[in-house]
Amino acid sequence: MGENLADFLFDVAVVFVFVMALSLFLYLNPLSNKNVELLSASINRDKEIAENREYNMEYTTVTGADIIGNIMNGLETDIIVDSEYIPKDVNIFSDDFSFSSIDERGKYRVIRNINSEGIVELVEYESE
Repeated sequence: MGENLADFLFDVAVVFVFVMALSLFLYLNPLSNKNVELLSASINRDKEIAENREYNMEYTTVTGADIIGNIMNGLETDIIVDSEYIPKDVNIFSDDFSFSSIDERGKYRVIRNINSEGIVELVEYESE
């Protein structure tokens, strides 16, 4: 009878351990799913390593007085004002140059032509 009792107790212990393992799995499985979702969300939160933003040109406007002031103080680059080309080394005191094509109170949209090295090569001003 001792063998039967030992076998019975062994079988009960195996069933108890199996039920406990199954219960523990069912209890911890939603927690592990939440952890996996949390890790996945934090890993995939930033999809891009670098973000390339386009330069929004419609919000960059200046007045004609600003353009005239830039010309008077000396230009850093060549400019185009309403399709009139003005080089950066322009002589404003010569008879060939006139500010009459620039409306002092007018609004101008600024477009900067930038090369691959990040240097501004040309600035275009278009009246609005």
